[in-house]
Amino acid sequence: RVVVDTGGFIQTASARTLLQTEIELLCPTHLVALQRQDELAAILSPLRRRASMEIHEPPVPDVIGRKSPAYRSQRRAMRFAAYFGDAVHVEYGLDEVSVRGTWLGAGKPLAPHLLRYVAQLFEPDVKVYYAERFGGHLGVMASRRIYQDAPGALTALETLAASSFSSIAAPKLRHLLIGLEDREGKLLGLGLLEALNFKRRILGILTPVRAPRAAAVLRFGALHVGPDGTDLGSLAPGEL
Repeated sequence: RVVVDTGGFIQTASARTLLQTEIELLCPTHLVALQRQDELAAILSPLRRRASMEIHEPPVPDVIGRKSPAYRSQRRAMRFAAYFGDAVHVEYGLDEVSVRGTWLGAGKPLAPHLLRYVAQLFEPDVKVYYAERFGGHLGVMASRRIYQDAPGALTALETLAASSFSSIAAPKLRHLLIGLEDREGKLLGLGLLEALNFKRRILGILTPVRAPRAAAVLRFGALHVGPDGTDLGSLAPGEL
């Protein structure tokens, strides 16, 4: 028997879609719904006539309290710190692994003269380190994030015949949470991005995975976590 514990994300339309999709994919024979009032009503209502699934709604004991955000944050930090306590630095060649969850490495790097041209389009305090094109998209890695409506971005799009633009601030890539997957799609464990060198085409990952060379896919996440477990924030949607 398999027991799946879903998350506590239930309050928005996106949350309902996520839970309903999970239920559709899992096709459970039993569904245990724990709610204090009627916060799960919109999710349970379309499921009540399903003959293949029995819904159980036991009351939530009063002794079970709510964990404060500060408590959850502290516990999460402690677990991350313990997980990365024995991590080591591993380098992966971009020609040896696939990179998912990001536009970085998905296209063709701009030629040096085009990169210099693009770099000159932005404000003097913005340093452009890398840029690439794929399809009609232009992606730029710079010292800070550049938005598509910035004059320099609009000029770059027009000159390079691109239709969409995204950028990432290079400092925000450090300590980004990375998933390490093998060739079968199995998650081997987690890592933290420590270095990204497009000239050498190498990524440096801090990871406790015992067999890191079995990784064939590096899946970029959105969370920043320090090696000591500190929550360093997250990337904005579409930033990477």
